[in-house]
Amino acid sequence: MAPQENALKMEANNKPTWRVYNGYLLEYSIYAFVITYLYTIRLSNAVALVMLFFALLSNPLKDKWAKLKSRKELMLHPLYFILISIGVLYSTDMKYGVSFIDRSIPFFLMSALLGTSEFNEKRIVPRAAMIFVLNTIVAALYCLAQNVIFFRENHVDFKRFFDWEYSYEHLSDFIGLHPTYFSIVVLSAIIILILLPGITVLWQKIVRVLLVVFLSFFIILLGSKICIVILFAYSNVALLLYLKRKKNLKAILLYVFVNVALFTIAFNTHVIYWRFAMAYETAKNTLNGTGQSEYRFMHWKCASYAIRQKPIWGWGTADSTTPLNECYRASNMTELLDYNAHNQYLDTWVKIGLPGLIIVFLCLAAPFYVAVRRGDYAFAAIFSVYLVVALTECIFTVQKGILLHSFITSIYFGHICILAKKGDPLSQL
Repeated sequence: MAPQENALKMEANNKPTWRVYNGYLLEYSIYAFVITYLYTIRLSNAVALVMLFFALLSNPLKDKWAKLKSRKELMLHPLYFILISIGVLYSTDMKYGVSFIDRSIPFFLMSALLGTSEFNEKRIVPRAAMIFVLNTIVAALYCLAQNVIFFRENHVDFKRFFDWEYSYEHLSDFIGLHPTYFSIVVLSAIIILILLPGITVLWQKIVRVLLVVFLSFFIILLGSKICIVILFAYSNVALLLYLKRKKNLKAILLYVFVNVALFTIAFNTHVIYWRFAMAYETAKNTLNGTGQSEYRFMHWKCASYAIRQKPIWGWGTADSTTPLNECYRASNMTELLDYNAHNQYLDTWVKIGLPGLIIVFLCLAAPFYVAVRRGDYAFAAIFSVYLVVALTECIFTVQKGILLHSFITSIYFGHICILAKKGDPLSQL
């Protein structure tokens, strides 16, 4: 046994019995959180609280404080939480401000408790990743099955499988998750499957390919434009790297086939064709000044209007809709009243000004940058999904986005980054 492993075993044997059992409870609560996250926000919130309780008891407070000081990246989310809390103080809608703070508490607790906790990273993280992938596949199959059953019972022809009735929100509503957030989860599962190390047996490779194909098809059905763009981009990056390594006709044919297949499926999926066609037409009309702006352009235009009025400190955490609504009314688009900026960077700038913009950018960009520098390619790819999706969604205004990003970031900064060996196989999970 290596000296380091022997030292770790002796340290574990010296722990109090209650702390050893607490370690097991923390481990299984992490698995439970990964499972429940997809299905119900109330249950996942409850499981998250249990997980954080065991994380609190996993090691002494002085050790937590020492780890927090040594991993300064763990302070980014708590700092963002502090800024939005300060932003409530100069808001007028205090009731909404308090509810927003309540929703954002995981930003503080995940880093302070889970990120500084003590558990066996080399065992728990790979298992949690596999549970995450399997749970995503089960959720996708469940939604497809329920959708088919529901519409068959209502005599909707199966030929309409690629139409609205079998896709987008009609598909994701069965687990109560917005298509974009479901797509983020599915993209993360695909990344883990593609970068999964240690698969050498032929049947395992075949199963992995089939699962990646199924999840890619499911993302197209979900119809999230930004996530489909990411899927196409990453599939091309992966295929080009494969082509560069193999440099043969087989690799070229595979590259062409995958791209043709993806474009064909997307083009023949009504929800995708319609949403991209409408986005293109309205973007063209907006640039030419010949038509009404697409909703997202209006969100961004009105967010820019709000920022120009109060660029430094913003309007306050709870009052961001006030200037946006003023702009929507002036543009005769009252159907957009009370909608946010649909861009996390702009939304935070409207709420808490330039300091908020800087911190929210660091919250999203820092884990990606660190993962790239360390060669943790799976984590780098997953964090890049959040970095890009934040351009079209306010992922930190809903608890689903807050919970998952704060969980993954706390695990990464608090546990993966402390591994002594750079490029450890664990980093690929």
